[in-house]
Amino acid sequence: MKAIKTNGGDAFAIQGYVSKRADIVRLFDETIAHFGKVDVWVNNAGVMLNAMIKDLGEDQFEKSIDINFKGVFYSLQEAASKLADNGSIINLSSTVTRTIFPTYGVYSATKAAVEQLSRVFAK
Repeated sequence: MKAIKTNGGDAFAIQGYVSKRADIVRLFDETIAHFGKVDVWVNNAGVMLNAMIKDLGEDQFEKSIDINFKGVFYSLQEAASKLADNGSIINLSSTVTRTIFPTYGVYSATKAAVEQLSRVFAK
């Protein structure tokens, strides 16, 4: 942030958990309060917890869904009404959606879900 401000820009930090809808709402609202609008939103949070499907624990499964999927979903919900006109959303996925590795099942499924949400939201 210091480099941005030193070069004439404006920046500030907000802590939040993408898996919590209330935090996503707050992230949008505080950004709009500070800058007046949100022009670009980047969903880049992600976690890759590798295990065979039969071995992935419930807590690992929930964490993957929470961070990789819910965060994007909640962000799209907020962006639908709070993103500036002609604003952009960038949802990051993974090339893993096109590979079949035995321990990438849940991770690749969450990223495939992000890709499908992105296509539907774009329409």
